[in-house]
Amino acid sequence: MTRAPKAAALSLLAACALVLVTGAPALAHTQLLSSTPPDGSTVGRAPAEVALHFSEGLDPRFVRIAVRAPGGSEAAQGRPSVSGSVVRQRMDPRAAGTYTLSYRVVSADGHPVSDSLAFTATSEQAATGVPRGVATSPSLAATSRSQDPSQSPAMFAVFAMMLAAGMGVLVIRSRPRRGGTPT
Repeated sequence: MTRAPKAAALSLLAACALVLVTGAPALAHTQLLSSTPPDGSTVGRAPAEVALHFSEGLDPRFVRIAVRAPGGSEAAQGRPSVSGSVVRQRMDPRAAGTYTLSYRVVSADGHPVSDSLAFTATSEQAATGVPRGVATSPSLAATSRSQDPSQSPAMFAVFAMMLAAGMGVLVIRSRPRRGGTPT
């Protein structure tokens, strides 16, 4: 193998590795990163709002939240609000006991993701916000921004493939022709 085909082969191999490494996150479904209050936590008072922090931005049309109060009645108030990858649901904090939150969202690839979580309030008196002692995620500011499509891993993978193809064309065109000089 001469020098130019070796360079082309190495470029192609590097481009394929780059696509495989960066393309994997684009194939993953959205995931719940954290919640406020956290799943399984015990809080002094039930909050007036719960928040779910996902791994990617969500389409508000495909977000469903249900909050069940300790007696089994619906505690969610109104529709959930979506800001990028953060979903907030107002709720009526009625009583002490276990609250169950169920959600269904649709990931960027169209795959529905659903699950539930629970937290326990120990006091009858309702809070007006996030319960005291519950820390919000330090990455909340980063996860509350909507994801810019031009910064997605899929766009990066497409760019890498185009770059590899361009490099391959340059390497092939720079090869000397039989009996001639390089073009």
